[in-house]
Amino acid sequence: GGSTLEAQKSIGHFVSQRLEDYWDKGSTMLSVNLPQVTLGPCKSAARIAHLHANLPGVLARVNHVLGEENINIAAQSLGTEGELGYVVTDVSQKPSQTTLDALSHIEGTIRMRVKPVIGFPHGPFRCSITEGAGRISGVTCRCRHRHQH
Repeated sequence: GGSTLEAQKSIGHFVSQRLEDYWDKGSTMLSVNLPQVTLGPCKSAARIAHLHANLPGVLARVNHVLGEENINIAAQSLGTEGELGYVVTDVSQKPSQTTLDALSHIEGTIRMRVKPVIGFPHGPFRCSITEGAGRISGVTCRCRHRHQH
């Protein structure tokens, strides 16, 4: 910790920036609990963040599910560390709820989050946060719209 007020303030800014980078971009840079993936802003319709057990074939299954709906992958980053894998995929169109459900049910899925890019030419759409097969309901997104998560 910081021993001076100035050091404590600096640490507070640093930590809050890391949290904002995770929420806004899906970036896990300098995380001690997750594989490290450093990301810039999403320039596509949505960003899908998929935390999973580090098992062979998960990335292939994520890409297969997206390909089944003819969703183009604009960018993708994968990080693994120990027993965890984290893949972040920028997609060029809105995934259907069926596709989101299929992604969240891939073997080894721990948590998945979809962050739409508000104002993208295809329009905003519902955010989706899932934990395995469960859902979190009635959460207010950072975009200040009430969604089912």
